[in-house]
Amino acid sequence: MAAMDKLFGIPMDGLALTLAAILAVLLVPVLWTLLFNRIMFRIGLRNIPRRKAQSALIVLGLMLSTLIMTSAFGFGDSLNYSIKSDIYRELGPIDETITVKGQDEESGGLALFPESDYVGLAVQVAGEPAIETLVPALEAPAAVRAGDRNAPGAALMGLPTDQEMQELRAANGTALPDLDENEVLVNEALAEELELASGDTVEVFAGPQPLEITVAGVVPDGGLAGTEPRMLAPLEAVQELTGAGDRLSAIFVSNRGDAEAGVEETGAAVEALEAATAGTGLSVEATKQDGLSGAEEVANAFTSIFMILGLFSVMVGVLLIFLIFVMLAAERKPEMGISRAVGTKRRHLIQSFLSEGALYSLLAAAVGAGLGVLVSWLLIGTVGRIFATLEPGWTFSFDITPWSLIAGYSLGMIITFTTVLFSSWRVSRLNIVAAIRDVPEPENRRLRGRSTVIALLALVGGAALSAVAWQQIWGSAFWLGTSAVIVAAAVLVRRFVASERVAYSLAGGGLLAWWFGSFWLDDRVERIYELSGGFEMFFLSGVMLVAGAVWLVMYNAQSVLSLATVIFRRSRSLAPVIKTATSYPLAYPFRTGLTLGMFALIVFSLVMMSVISESFSGDEEAIREYAGGYMVQGSANPNNPPQNLEAAISEDPELRDRVAGFATVSTAPAEVREAGGESEFAEATLQGVDEDFLRENEFPIKVRAEGYENDREVWEALRDDPNLAVVSAMNVRMENAFIVGDTGFQLKSVSYEQDTMRPTEITARNPQTGEETQYTVIGVLDFARTFDIYTSEAGLERYAGMAVPPNQYLFRLKSGAEEVATARELESAFVTNGLQASSMTAEFEEQNSTNDTFNTLLQAFMGLGLLVGIAALGVISIRSVVERRQQIGMLRAIGFKRRMVQAAFMIEYSFIAVVGIAIGLVLGISLAYLLLTDDQIAGTGAAFSLPVTQLAVIVGIAYLAALVATYWPARRAANIPVAEALRYE
Repeated sequence: MAAMDKLFGIPMDGLALTLAAILAVLLVPVLWTLLFNRIMFRIGLRNIPRRKAQSALIVLGLMLSTLIMTSAFGFGDSLNYSIKSDIYRELGPIDETITVKGQDEESGGLALFPESDYVGLAVQVAGEPAIETLVPALEAPAAVRAGDRNAPGAALMGLPTDQEMQELRAANGTALPDLDENEVLVNEALAEELELASGDTVEVFAGPQPLEITVAGVVPDGGLAGTEPRMLAPLEAVQELTGAGDRLSAIFVSNRGDAEAGVEETGAAVEALEAATAGTGLSVEATKQDGLSGAEEVANAFTSIFMILGLFSVMVGVLLIFLIFVMLAAERKPEMGISRAVGTKRRHLIQSFLSEGALYSLLAAAVGAGLGVLVSWLLIGTVGRIFATLEPGWTFSFDITPWSLIAGYSLGMIITFTTVLFSSWRVSRLNIVAAIRDVPEPENRRLRGRSTVIALLALVGGAALSAVAWQQIWGSAFWLGTSAVIVAAAVLVRRFVASERVAYSLAGGGLLAWWFGSFWLDDRVERIYELSGGFEMFFLSGVMLVAGAVWLVMYNAQSVLSLATVIFRRSRSLAPVIKTATSYPLAYPFRTGLTLGMFALIVFSLVMMSVISESFSGDEEAIREYAGGYMVQGSANPNNPPQNLEAAISEDPELRDRVAGFATVSTAPAEVREAGGESEFAEATLQGVDEDFLRENEFPIKVRAEGYENDREVWEALRDDPNLAVVSAMNVRMENAFIVGDTGFQLKSVSYEQDTMRPTEITARNPQTGEETQYTVIGVLDFARTFDIYTSEAGLERYAGMAVPPNQYLFRLKSGAEEVATARELESAFVTNGLQASSMTAEFEEQNSTNDTFNTLLQAFMGLGLLVGIAALGVISIRSVVERRQQIGMLRAIGFKRRMVQAAFMIEYSFIAVVGIAIGLVLGISLAYLLLTDDQIAGTGAAFSLPVTQLAVIVGIAYLAALVATYWPARRAANIPVAEALRYE
């Protein structure tokens, strides 16, 4: 069984081979050095074993890109494999399903068609090489009761006793042809739910009168037996029992080959079946192929989510690689200067650094790929436990293909090695005399001119990109281009007008103002609103905001620290310690800024996820709006609906004390499109709601048509005019929604983020008759639950040409009534009608619990980047101890005690960690607040809320981890002997 065959439409084998080829090209310079300049190759490699602890930290930091990519690919493979496995298990030999066109089993029951249609179809496709067999079937909703246990959502399936598609034989040997009158086979799902065994007697409610039926055996789930609770009986018996006569509900088709090979014949089979059913009102659905395609789509979607969120960690890893090579170059500066003085060329230095970086990268990628496999295994196991609570039958298994391993390793290695390549080129640029003397580089006029040219090109290029993106409505390109303009302008200001501090403070402030100000512009400039972009903007905004904040902090930190020095100036020990601790990081703003950026990016992403997750948890008011005030909702058997429901409730003492009222909803499948446009018809469900719903419901309306002052006026208009309708939030554009799968019918002229709209005409076409009905949409519901269009009962009757019986029941409860208990009481009272009721609070909380668990999983995944931040601090602290041995000796010689040296180092690292954490915390909370209060996250019910405890945990873990990573280097610095430190060169 294949795992993920394609990613973003690209075959995985082709993607893996392409990435491997790119990696091979990148490694050519290293191979060249190995073959033709082994001296520089060995010089590069000899530094790795010298300091094993440092090398281990470097490998830890460099492995993250490969870990992120491999785990994302592995999770996508496993998810795809698991869903496909469930599809094969659920459908078995069934490849296509033929039903009445437009049939909606979920909301409107099963439409029936004459058995003669099956006979004609079988004759027409006889001899078709792609099709192996057809099986006619009749499925009817049927509540089942066994003792005190009920299964209101079961079904009774009638199948021919001579069908050849799948053997349905119980463990005791009983098969479908062996059944006597009033005997059935049950599948494992129903047997488990009602604790049934062979010989048990159950009550079945498939019509007005109950029927005593004996269980003849239990058959395995899957295929014709289904995976939902189902009873199996001869087709003729079910037709007689349900009064269906010679009608069917479906025809199941099995293609040539086994359950997996048959999918390859789907195209030819569907073509033949559609030709044979033309003009009959029947519809052919490629059930298995559609399910497998959906699995691929879901796997791609989740792989995209993990990859995009993982980009924060990847970016942190890139910064760490660059930081490491800057520090290695600083350490070896005199050595490189002497090498250049005796004839070594700049390209030789690049080859040396490149060789060292290549070995680091190869080792890190191998470790990262191995850990990525482990992480993907943990991820799919966690997701399996999440979904097990929602769909107990679902199983999730780990599976990763060799192509995904190659792709993950190659992509991670490409990211790492590309950064190494750039870093090697960057650090090789040095002044020989300054390097030998280990003093700062003199100003290079040629480099200044080059940077000016680059800034001018960036300014013009950014402006051009922004202009093109403005015209083409390309969000990410627009915001990237405008950010480039801000940065380039700051470089030019620094070059010709102002000091470095002023210029880069303006750049940092400009980026913050532009990105935060975009929310203000959204409400005032329509094109800015259209340029909101998609899910990738989460990463881009985080990077730009953090960059701006780091610039602003680093170029103004001296003023704040001077104030701290003044405050503690009276302390003999703290004043010199604080001054010493803060002077070193500020003396190296580049490396300090990189480290701040690493911490800030990771904390920013974690804080954003935490706040958004908490804000969607919902309070009591949000739950009532989600349920529309109907806190218990359910559905019943459309073939045997409850009669005189109001009288039945009033006569039941338990229900009379709990239920305050109820509404009924009738449904009909439809094909809908926006009138007057060129859009295609798309699937939707028409909902006809009764008087109680229109009078009492509390569903909030997000977008109202002009002329309606409040929600109540909209519902009253629907009651008075059958030509009006209200659509779900899923039926309009959502600028920043992430939706997996078919979006169904959507109004392109209306956006969820609007407050008002013009009344909009839509056309609803009956898929069975082809007749069209016009409606005017005057509102958009706030909650994005389904692709439903709401009208009155009279409005639905206009469409169907007849009164449609209700199949959904919504119950308002009296004060103090417990929802779960009321739902159980309703199911028990109307078990003969197959009523299935549920608590909306429980449903809402279950959804939020699942979302919270999944968000926690994503946070843990993004938290991997924190390892890089810790590794960065570890590398910095180790290198700073080596670089400053003489300084440490001087401090000890003039009176610094060991504890003062250790305190100075710990305060220094704490300063970096605390400032980085503070930047991420403030930016994450601020951006989350603007998103949630500006309606930029479609979904509904979100109210800004701070998860104080969770944020405290994130901050605490980040800070403590930073202290742990730097404690040993600080202690080592304090224990360096004074004489040894002073002699160090």
